[in-house]
Amino acid sequence: DLVRSRGLGDVYKRQGTSWPKSSTGRALEHVATLDFQNAPVLDGVPKIDGRLVFFYDAKNVPFGDDAEGAWAIVHIASKTEVVRTAAPKGTKTLKPSKLEPVVDRTLPAVTAHAYASMGLPQNALDRYRDLLDAWPRVDKSIEYHRSFGHGNVTDESDAPEPLLLLQVDSYEHGAIHWGDAGRIFFWIEPADLRAGRFAKARFQLQG
Repeated sequence: DLVRSRGLGDVYKRQGTSWPKSSTGRALEHVATLDFQNAPVLDGVPKIDGRLVFFYDAKNVPFGDDAEGAWAIVHIASKTEVVRTAAPKGTKTLKPSKLEPVVDRTLPAVTAHAYASMGLPQNALDRYRDLLDAWPRVDKSIEYHRSFGHGNVTDESDAPEPLLLLQVDSYEHGAIHWGDAGRIFFWIEPADLRAGRFAKARFQLQG
């Protein structure tokens, strides 16, 4: 299974590539792998070939400007020769979780730029919050892991909100807490996603 293996210590990677490191030279932790081989086709989302492997400095959990150079996304195209690779010594081992994708409908949070772009009047804010509370969810768990759709943001972004590539919540069973029980986000512009420019993605940690 390419999702996660043996406590996220091992990960499949392209033949001949090196394990991603931070700008300080520290080997990053393997956070998640998204396998798009059998993923459902979503309206307005470019089709992704193969897998995306996400890395982050999960040991030090940097945020803000300190997170620059502390994360990486590796694209593995389908039919690419891959080898199982053990994580370098010194990396933190994350407890594994295999997640099955489900299609859900999402609404932007009131702190998201997508909400502001709707141009709703100020007196509609409370009614919109009521709508968010009553909005049906396919996944009834307390964790919010998500790919595409609207992210569960708590703070205003510093730029117009791009496409959500991956959102990973803190999860109790794995003893993973991003800062103070926050979430990590990988955002990307649709044009960069279509062109496969994953190095242009943007990372955020929100509490």
